[in-house]
Amino acid sequence: MRRLFVLVVTALALLGSTAIASAATTRYSDFTTAGRGNAGYATGVLAVTWNSASSASVGVSLTDVCPQNGYGVYMHLRLRTSSGDWYGGGTAYNSNGCNTTSSGGVWWPTSYGRLSHIDGRMCEEDHNGSLPDICTAWQEIDNPYT
Repeated sequence: MRRLFVLVVTALALLGSTAIASAATTRYSDFTTAGRGNAGYATGVLAVTWNSASSASVGVSLTDVCPQNGYGVYMHLRLRTSSGDWYGGGTAYNSNGCNTTSSGGVWWPTSYGRLSHIDGRMCEEDHNGSLPDICTAWQEIDNPYT
């Protein structure tokens, strides 16, 4: 599955990028909520393809692992610029149920200036009930061009 995800993210990066003098660099971060106190859990992969100091393609793959526990899986994204400003980057999600995977990509525009890093935090969230969120820590993927 990870190999397919890498191919999808690479294709998205190539389609979304313009001619770039230097080669793009892709870095990954793996996430899991396994062992956090509930029967089901989630896994995720955040892939950031750095195209330059000011642009990146972001891909997310999220898997909801059985047994069913009433949670959806969400990857919250944020970025930090070289000047120290933080910006929310939206949320990717998989609320399709037990033993499903969703993958997708996001193009980060250059309007933020030089990017220091992009962070992800995966959570299992119950949007239809009252169960408390189960989240990982924020994981940072640094920009090699800054």
